[in-house]
Amino acid sequence: MSITVAKFGGSSLKDNECLFKAAAAIKNEVDHNKKVVVVVSARGKTTDFLIKSAKEICPSYSIPPRELDSLLATGEQMSAAMFALALRELSVNAVSLTGEKAGILTNSNSGSAEILNIDTTRITDLLNQGFVVVVAGFQGADKKGKITTLGRGGSDTTAAALAVKLSADECLIYTDVNGIYTADPRVIEKAKKYDSVSFDIMVEFAGLGARVLSHDSTKIAAENKLNLFVLSPLGRDSKTKLSEQTLPRYSDIVGVTLKTANSRSVISAVCAESGKAEYYANRAIHALSDNGIVCMDSEIKNLSFSITVAEVVSKNALKILHNLFFE
Repeated sequence: MSITVAKFGGSSLKDNECLFKAAAAIKNEVDHNKKVVVVVSARGKTTDFLIKSAKEICPSYSIPPRELDSLLATGEQMSAAMFALALRELSVNAVSLTGEKAGILTNSNSGSAEILNIDTTRITDLLNQGFVVVVAGFQGADKKGKITTLGRGGSDTTAAALAVKLSADECLIYTDVNGIYTADPRVIEKAKKYDSVSFDIMVEFAGLGARVLSHDSTKIAAENKLNLFVLSPLGRDSKTKLSEQTLPRYSDIVGVTLKTANSRSVISAVCAESGKAEYYANRAIHALSDNGIVCMDSEIKNLSFSITVAEVVSKNALKILHNLFFE
């Protein structure tokens, strides 16, 4: 019997309707005679709510990192328990585990802990007893039992690390888009979908802000040639696989990303081949200038480039560059 590790982000679990769609996707895996480990993020805006609540209690000084980790970890723990309950409602035997109970050992860096090892004994025992194991992502514990969190994209990291440790046949990253696109399809309606994206391109893409996968999870997948897919809970038929090739080849640019902070936005582009970033960066800067958008800063790397613009024009700038490279 094969093992599947499946991860669901917070937007895929934001309400009970979404929760049961996700649970139905897992029931389908079980019905196809697979052992399944599910990794979940906190539902919807739970993490934001917990942070806001902590700040309301501690308005006059910074929140102790140890206590913040303990607080934030409850979001994923609640999500795991509710996912297990939904599976049981669908007549699927399921049990939830915290990161610590799942055997995830980390260093002691609160808020940005790294996974040191995973003891999968308990998970394996439960799988062999016929349970779907639902693990709270984004968290673990250090050698002294202190709860830790893994930082941004931590549930993706949990899923990839578990898939490697369990020698899983596949790792399914469920999200609210059905694969990897040339840009975020929620922002760019004409974004084009990939059947596959190479490991090295995805590492670069994720590092520049592609929100579909965390940077750490893509590095784990690349280092271990993990059989990883990005898909939607609505079905397996439409998905993107990480592999050795990026297909189809739409242009010399693989995709564009957008990150915003402090009233500025960074638009980045990943090239399909090294050595071409400077040429395409110059084209991008000229295209933005022709449309009245000022380039405030730029950075060119071997495989990518980034351009800083004002936040108020960022989405328009992203559309201009997507049209430039993919129309």
